[in-house]
Amino acid sequence: MHITTIRLLILVLTLMACNLMASGIQSHDSILQTARQHILDRSSDYPSQPEVTAGRLDVRLRLAACDQPLESFTPQSRRRMGKITVGVRCDGSQPWSLFVPINVKVMTQVVVAKNNLPRGSILKESDIELKMRDISRLHRGYLEEKKSVLGKKLRQRLRQHQVVAPSQLDTPHAIKRNNKVIILASSRSLQIRMAGKALENGSLGELIRVRNESSKKELDARVIAPGIVQVAM
Repeated sequence: MHITTIRLLILVLTLMACNLMASGIQSHDSILQTARQHILDRSSDYPSQPEVTAGRLDVRLRLAACDQPLESFTPQSRRRMGKITVGVRCDGSQPWSLFVPINVKVMTQVVVAKNNLPRGSILKESDIELKMRDISRLHRGYLEEKKSVLGKKLRQRLRQHQVVAPSQLDTPHAIKRNNKVIILASSRSLQIRMAGKALENGSLGELIRVRNESSKKELDARVIAPGIVQVAM
């Protein structure tokens, strides 16, 4: 290439760089940091401190340097974890707006299977434990307390250390339709026990219809234990 041509090319590139600097270009780092800080400022919305990683912007993106502090906003989306976007905008003399890719990772303790568990198992304390997991990846849901799964029946088998999802659990019936039950009616000073018959299946805590076998009267009663219901006096 002729030396004059090379010098001309260098001059052109230099002028282009000078023009970019003169016009003022918003740095990508400042945009990414604004988006990241948007999530960190809302860390109280999460069960534990989120780990926030900003993605990359297109290297060809050139936005005018904002003469006002950058603003961030949350797009209309229900997603708060995993791969999401955060809006960043400039309301200055040369306004612009864009969406920045962000990954939000949230670690917290959730209920997992301590061992391999077959379908139909009734979960007890020795079957489960708490382990740290990234809940942004648990799209089927999760449970944070052991007591929320104790006594529940598995709809499908679980592998060791597999997260227990709410959809995998059934609440077994403590009372079955047509079974005999004990009906309790109590106050501070008096408790009455009556023989009855369940007219519906019922799990612990549920209201079901029962019939007093003596009076043949039908009542709404709450299941408080296997074979036992309680009615208000």
